[in-house]
Amino acid sequence: MTDTFFLPPDDPDLDKGYITGREYMNGVVTGVKTISSKMKTNVVFSGVGRDKDGAATDGTNVYLPQQDPEAVMTHREVAIGRGYGNHEALHQILTDMPEWHRWAGEMTEKGLEWTKGMGNAIEDVRIEHGGLTLYPGIAKSIDKTVEAITRRAAETFREKPELKDDMVAPLPLAVTWAGRIRMGYPSEALHTAFSHLSQEIQDRANKITDVI
Repeated sequence: MTDTFFLPPDDPDLDKGYITGREYMNGVVTGVKTISSKMKTNVVFSGVGRDKDGAATDGTNVYLPQQDPEAVMTHREVAIGRGYGNHEALHQILTDMPEWHRWAGEMTEKGLEWTKGMGNAIEDVRIEHGGLTLYPGIAKSIDKTVEAITRRAAETFREKPELKDDMVAPLPLAVTWAGRIRMGYPSEALHTAFSHLSQEIQDRANKITDVI
């Protein structure tokens, strides 16, 4: 199948060995606790979470995937993991977690998974915008995480090219792309992926971002 969702080449240097899993986990714990220093935040490395990367927060604990303490992690693995940690730490301090879980549970009970997905996309953009106010350099620390998610999403668009013209299914993802572009995330893949969407989807995502 023709590649209808081409992204810029990846950086091979990101796959070179960098630090051990122990060094990484110690660093992430420090980062998460620093960002959420006014709260008693626990960092739990167990892989327990709501998505395939195992990153989540419940208002008390930030959950991240367990790493082998002795294994060497690549620059990419460290950057992606650090970004997830920082993103979840922002949820800790900027999201009303009890209310979010109440609302998300209600959406699930009603079968409104798309609505829950859109709510999550809006909240992700909102907290990262707040994070930029509190910690101006945080976009660069989440950028590689966003790029990894973007490249994974591009695979879906390649398998189902009709999605780039679908006004409903990809809109929550498009909102996160539009928001992060607006916030100055440097990933070239992020900008290119958004440009592949139909103009109508881009316009709608940008209008939602205006409100956020």
